[in-house]
Amino acid sequence: YVALWHLGRRGVKMLKRSKESMIYAVAIPPEAYSSDLLDLINRIPNLEQLQLEGTSVSDEELSELTGNPSLIGLGLAATKVSDQSIGVLKSIPNLRYVEFEGSLLSPALIREFSAQRSLNSSE
Repeated sequence: YVALWHLGRRGVKMLKRSKESMIYAVAIPPEAYSSDLLDLINRIPNLEQLQLEGTSVSDEELSELTGNPSLIGLGLAATKVSDQSIGVLKSIPNLRYVEFEGSLLSPALIREFSAQRSLNSSE
């Protein structure tokens, strides 16, 4: 609960499917982004979606997200995240969708990643 309080206080948007349910999605506005927020986000159990669009997140900072086994979608559009992060993305076990438009991630690499994840999920 302390992590959620800190996140809310710093302008992070958190979504629930209903008033009683757990937080399933988090969006960090670019002006609120700080790398220490990723540690707080790791304390949210069952987080499915994280939106980092337009933030200053770096390749190195993304490694903080490997502690989120429920993460399915990650928004990296308009960031400086590059192909160097593909190893981190692959290490997030349930990650299926990556928004990457305007980032330094190459479309071919993301298509390959997505195709591999689609095959793995159908097995």
